[in-house]
Amino acid sequence: MFLTGQSSTSSVLTAMKLRPVDYLLKKITRNELREKLEGYFGRQKAKG
Repeated sequence: MFLTGQSSTSSVLTAMKLRPVDYLLKKITRNELREKLEGYFGRQKAKG
């Protein structure tokens, strides 16, 4: 999961080659970040 201020197309494409869970821009709100993290960790917990 990337949290970055880089929103250029080349930055996004470079990051996506690393196959992140998500690519979040720093303008994300605290609630949005919490939801993303809870969703990710909830899926990991469900996998066992």
